[in-house]
Amino acid sequence: RGSEAVFVGDSVRQSGTIRLENCHVEGGSGGGMKVRRMMNVSGSMSFSSCNATKDGGAFTADSVFVGGGAKLSFDKCRAKAGGALKLDMGFEQQGGDVSFRNCSTW
Repeated sequence: RGSEAVFVGDSVRQSGTIRLENCHVEGGSGGGMKVRRMMNVSGSMSFSSCNATKDGGAFTADSVFVGGGAKLSFDKCRAKAGGALKLDMGFEQQGGDVSFRNCSTW
């Protein structure tokens, strides 16, 4: 049984550049990253070819906030549910750019 590339206890406040590629979790959720509470994106974050056998191919979190000039992108992410991401509470975008390309569920 594999594990996600990054596990964060409570919150992520990201302002630089993060790129996760070819991440996979077997028997779990959040192939690239798992955050218990909130992810706040203000930089550049990309997930490519990440997958999970359960939920959220790229990542799981309670909620995500995208602001300012942030860039959040998902490419070729897959999972049983929530091909790119799984959120338990919500998604808020105030500016920035969010894109999904070739993400799917099975």
